[in-house]
Amino acid sequence: MNSYVEAHPEIHLPPVRSPATAPSWSSLAWTPFTVRHAPDAAEPAAAVALAVHRAREVLARRLGRRIPVRVLVVDGPADGSRSLRPEATLWMPAQPSPGWPELARMLDDRLPSRSRLLLRRTMGRAAGPLDLSPVAHTFAIDEYARALAQAAGSAFPRRWIANAFGAYARVVTLAEADPDALAAQAYLAETVGAALPPSYALADPDVREVVGRIEATRDAVHAHARRGAGPLARFLRVFPAGMAPRTDRELARLVLRELGDAAFLPTVEALAA
Repeated sequence: MNSYVEAHPEIHLPPVRSPATAPSWSSLAWTPFTVRHAPDAAEPAAAVALAVHRAREVLARRLGRRIPVRVLVVDGPADGSRSLRPEATLWMPAQPSPGWPELARMLDDRLPSRSRLLLRRTMGRAAGPLDLSPVAHTFAIDEYARALAQAAGSAFPRRWIANAFGAYARVVTLAEADPDALAAQAYLAETVGAALPPSYALADPDVREVVGRIEATRDAVHAHARRGAGPLARFLRVFPAGMAPRTDRELARLVLRELGDAAFLPTVEALAA
């Protein structure tokens, strides 16, 4: 005799989502790769798609590589799921991570009025609270660069090295495709460095992550001014997938020897954080 649960499974099992209630997706028609986004995310999807398109074109010229890619711009945090499709899938959030608006609030609170106004104008909006979303969306370049590195057979053994490569790829891309945006990011990086403590000293983990990547951007801007796009290919050669494990000290020596000032080298305090 069947139990009550077996006789009435619809009461105890979660309902099956019908196609009518499944999340709908919209697509951008102007991109040479697939871009799908949540219904209310057309504007951030366009910003992310433009960043990825620029990265594909510039990095193809600089590294001789371009990978098939599709971009999914989702509400909420990026899913990060792996795809069984032949192209790399970049899951990008429609809204920047919580660290970005919190960083903007901290800068609004800490900067003198003249510096605050200048930063707002540099970011493209002089009135209202500081908005760093345009900068955050360009970090899609970093994600594409990392997917490109993985396809090229490279693997970065530490997050700070991956951040350094992504920042350098973004600086190279913007230097060729949008110098004004690069100038704005360089100014933001210098302002953050002057107004806030180092990333490892920040209590909020979301802000710490964002500031760490901005620190990598600042170093990439300075190194690119001296060395151009050359270090990009060196990143890929120095860190092949399957390389023998190395300690932090050994990695620091390797980076200094092979990449010089092209990678943001964390301090002892940062490594211990």
